[in-house]
Amino acid sequence: MEEAQVRSIFSEALAAQPKPSVTFLLYFQRQSTEPTAESLKLLPDVLEAIKSHESTDISVVGHTDSTGTADYNLGLSLRRARKIANILISKGVDPAIIEIDYFGKEKPLIEKPQGVPEPRNRRVEITVR
Repeated sequence: MEEAQVRSIFSEALAAQPKPSVTFLLYFQRQSTEPTAESLKLLPDVLEAIKSHESTDISVVGHTDSTGTADYNLGLSLRRARKIANILISKGVDPAIIEIDYFGKEKPLIEKPQGVPEPRNRRVEITVR
């Protein structure tokens, strides 16, 4: 079957599909819960995605690089995730639809030796479903 025919036959079913999830990466200053200026500029896009998806499921996941102890990094990743969740809540997002998780240094984007700073690992991932 050609695509046009599939779209014609199944147009209602295709229209009923949920929008694909969207993920945003917000980066942080070293050893801090303060997002970078560039990351703060993404917040309007996050809020727009929440609105356009009519989202009822948002995950906010904190991470760190490998500098600092494992316990410190775990706590810092939680504080980062909570900071972003609180910003979203302050902008009108229902706290009941936000799920917070945190991993410290355990799930890096960029592998580096222990103790080597990596700015791209200091992040919060927001997924809007």
